[in-house]
Amino acid sequence: MKTLSETDQLEMVRQIDDLDFSVLSADETNEERGAFAPLFATTLPEIEAQSEKFTNIGLEAISHGKVGAVLLAGGQGSRLGFDHPKGMFNIGVERELFIFECLINNLRTRAASDCRYERQAYAFRKRYYFYRS
Repeated sequence: MKTLSETDQLEMVRQIDDLDFSVLSADETNEERGAFAPLFATTLPEIEAQSEKFTNIGLEAISHGKVGAVLLAGGQGSRLGFDHPKGMFNIGVERELFIFECLINNLRTRAASDCRYERQAYAFRKRYYFYRS
């Protein structure tokens, strides 16, 4: 089994130290919560008509570090004849390529190519927020 280099271990510890765990106890406060109401839904034709506007809003949010991605994955690879989570399944033909790795690489490539803001692209390339062992 591979392990992280000492530099990567220190970086991971630094990232963990930077986490704000106080949000985990947010529901324990006695603060009054706001009213809940159904969300407004935008139709596909409305989205298509305002595509450029929505793209610009998204790119602006990315440039200010206000966008994140969470990869929700679950389930075993039993139908693949694999005894581990299917994200760990090697789909590579000429080299090892795992499903999780493929998804993360697609996200990184897309985020970097769509980014019109050089400082965000640099930050994204510098910190992948993804460790493999």
